[in-house]
Amino acid sequence: MWGSTASINSCTTGARRKFLQGLHSNGANQAPSLSSGKGINSERLLELSGSLRGVYALYGPSSPVVQLNPSNFKSKVLNSNGVVLVEFFAPWCGHCQALTPTWEKVANVLKGVATVAALDADAHKSLAQEYGIRGFPTIKVFAPGKPPVDYQGARDVTPIADFAYQQIKALLKERLNGKSAEGSSQKSEPSASVELNSRNFDELVIKSKDLWIVEFFAPWCGHCKKLAPEWKKAANNLKGQVKLGHVDCDAEKSLMSRFNVQGFPTILVFGADKESPFPYEGARSASAIESFALEQLETNAAPPEVTELTSPDVMEEKCGSAAICFVAFLPDILDSKAEGRNKYLELLLSVAEKFRKSPYSYLWAAAGKQPDLEKHVGVGGYGYPALVALNLKKKAYAPLKSAFERDHIIEFVKEAGRGGKGNLPLEGSPEIVKTEPWDGKDGQIIEEDEFSLDELMGDGDGDDNVSKDEL
Repeated sequence: MWGSTASINSCTTGARRKFLQGLHSNGANQAPSLSSGKGINSERLLELSGSLRGVYALYGPSSPVVQLNPSNFKSKVLNSNGVVLVEFFAPWCGHCQALTPTWEKVANVLKGVATVAALDADAHKSLAQEYGIRGFPTIKVFAPGKPPVDYQGARDVTPIADFAYQQIKALLKERLNGKSAEGSSQKSEPSASVELNSRNFDELVIKSKDLWIVEFFAPWCGHCKKLAPEWKKAANNLKGQVKLGHVDCDAEKSLMSRFNVQGFPTILVFGADKESPFPYEGARSASAIESFALEQLETNAAPPEVTELTSPDVMEEKCGSAAICFVAFLPDILDSKAEGRNKYLELLLSVAEKFRKSPYSYLWAAAGKQPDLEKHVGVGGYGYPALVALNLKKKAYAPLKSAFERDHIIEFVKEAGRGGKGNLPLEGSPEIVKTEPWDGKDGQIIEEDEFSLDELMGDGDGDDNVSKDEL
């Protein structure tokens, strides 16, 4: 998402600060007099005006370079059936300004053969972050059905055009071999690594019960750039199990100081004791990071739990991010009593323990407490206990069709993890109602008030002359 190898001779945010400081120190905020000899002379004025022109626009309306933004990026790049070259630039970057005429020549040379485009990464930071832009200019080549490829060669027309030609040849070869891809059906997946800063760090990491692994990086750091694609791959593979995040220490010096970051990249592990993270010192490869993360997950994992479904918030918290959500519908407390219900819950807990490494969640509701959910999954009125596997993202469910016993439930969970059999569509969104949680006690039978038949049939005044056998 954010980890790309910057091109050679690239500009960074530090270069931007120096550029702006240079404008101010050379009188950009003064009112110069051209006639007095004080202030900015004509040569300096022309120099500044050229620089400022670069700040506001590198490619005009008549440029052969396609100008990209978040609104047209998908249609122009991701849904394109051909090769697209994209320059990610910052208007204040001197190297970007120097590349501009070359990039326009490339656009003219490749006209009708490939699309040459540019994105102002300074104006559209979130989109640039999706593709790991850390320095400017960065050139990426997009081809249908493939992740984008970085161009790291010389910034001249011929080598850039040659590189594009190689990508076009590869695409033609695939199509001739019957491997045609359609548009952006295989869009480069954004990174699952979360961008962290001083505003969201405590809320997302410190207050969380989840295991977090966080990279502290600097955009100009070569080792960070090398780690970036591995970090993205690890984050995407661990999605739903371990949370990975990243902190730009150039922009977040307070977090860098808070966690005593001395070099880049520094990877810290926030386990059970969030205020005392420890460093990851393993290999900087996706496979090594993933293996370490899963080991830590097992070590730091909270004991599994089976939660009573008492509100929409519980449903969202437990089932929203889970790969599969298993919901048990248990008999009414008057039918099973506390002892029977606890046995069911212990059974479910033992199953949850067996699958604790899997991204599953486990809920239960008493019979009739969540009528709309029961209706949507074909449970209701009879047949308790019952169990269903829910996948809210895919809008599908599968019922347990065998006995509510440990061995059968374990097989059911395994089958659901493999994709399930007999899956049914979950129509609409079941309404989850707020209910009082079970107090752990036996249910109480409500005693009816005693009444006499005379009171039920009579009007209370009585008629002494009417005999009872007249009824």
